[in-house]
Amino acid sequence: MWKSAERDSLCCFISVVDSPPEPGSGPLSGLVFGVKDNIDVEGFTTTLGSLLGDPLPQAESAEVVRSVEDLGAVCLGKQNLGELATDAYTMNPHFGTTLNPWDTKRIVGGSSGGSAAAIAAGIVDFAFGSDSGGSVRIPASMCGIAAFRPSQSARWQKGLVGGAWSIDSIGLMGPTLSDLHWLVRQAHLLPLSSSGSSEPLRVGVVMDGSMGAVRSDVADVFDVAVRRLKEDPRLRIEKLRLGGLELGVLVAAVIAYVDLGAQHADTIRSQPQKYGAPARHIFRIGNLFSGTDYVTAGRMRQLIIDRYLEAASGFDLVVTPTLPVTAPVIGEDPVVPGDDSQLGLFSLIRFTALANLTGVPSASIPIGLSDDGLPVGLQVMGHRHRDMRMLAAAEIIEEAVGQHLLPPIYTG
Repeated sequence: MWKSAERDSLCCFISVVDSPPEPGSGPLSGLVFGVKDNIDVEGFTTTLGSLLGDPLPQAESAEVVRSVEDLGAVCLGKQNLGELATDAYTMNPHFGTTLNPWDTKRIVGGSSGGSAAAIAAGIVDFAFGSDSGGSVRIPASMCGIAAFRPSQSARWQKGLVGGAWSIDSIGLMGPTLSDLHWLVRQAHLLPLSSSGSSEPLRVGVVMDGSMGAVRSDVADVFDVAVRRLKEDPRLRIEKLRLGGLELGVLVAAVIAYVDLGAQHADTIRSQPQKYGAPARHIFRIGNLFSGTDYVTAGRMRQLIIDRYLEAASGFDLVVTPTLPVTAPVIGEDPVVPGDDSQLGLFSLIRFTALANLTGVPSASIPIGLSDDGLPVGLQVMGHRHRDMRMLAAAEIIEEAVGQHLLPPIYTG
């Protein structure tokens, strides 16, 4: 598993163990994992991908990280991220740009980009990232791996440093959703639930443009997956329109920017030189919003929650594309032909931010390659605090349409 040359060339890690780790003992013995460097791990510093992190090694690991360590899994190192987890590209001005294993001229997505790249390249077996608008699901989709973001809960936030507290959570990433479901069960990361009904799962598929435009070749891959889902007797597929949620990305942005701006209000004024230009810009924007703006965003969030819950109430799962595009070339913004919104970066969170605003569990599953030979992901959303049921149901989706994708750097 020790592939230092691949690690260095992709810029996946900020810090690593001094030598190849010895396997632990327990049911996860032999597995190595990485942790996004805004999550605490005993013995490692937590840099936050910035010049502002704690320079001292942490005394204890985040609770969910400790759970897998106690069962024998070994942390290989702390992984690169967008500075202070503020971008969806993982173009870090202090620790470098993480490169996509599928095409090193392209971004890896973010902000948990180092984690996704390391899994796709076969350097680690799984990884912990964080997700306040899609930050595990976006890079998972771009790298052809799976990711899971749980319902909002204290356990999955403990040990997560510096995030947008009201919408952020630790998430889990691995080659397939089946791998992640197995890991969650082994490590008891979530409460076990009773088995669901033997009736076919009712799946609402958003395929009418009600959440915005999708690039045509990405839509083609998604449509093929939906046709295959319709052929599975375990599933009952119905169209679902989620109209009225189009402003969700902007609501998520206001909430995240204000949360983050409040945390950095003093240091952005006293030590602006410690921030890279993109992060500095975001935090200054966050401090421009008024209390009225924040309260209004909170009210709009509740309206979005109510509308989503009403639309999804009759379904076991809701399915969307994870992203409207594949990984853009480094330095280029994501572009969806025919999209009049001109949201640029926010196009990447068009589908994913909904789970953060509503607090429902969600996952991304790789389903194939687009015309440019890059991975496409399918997003699955469940019901709040029914995470294990969602994982079991999403595994059926994966069995029906998921693909185990291997990038060129792995296959040679």
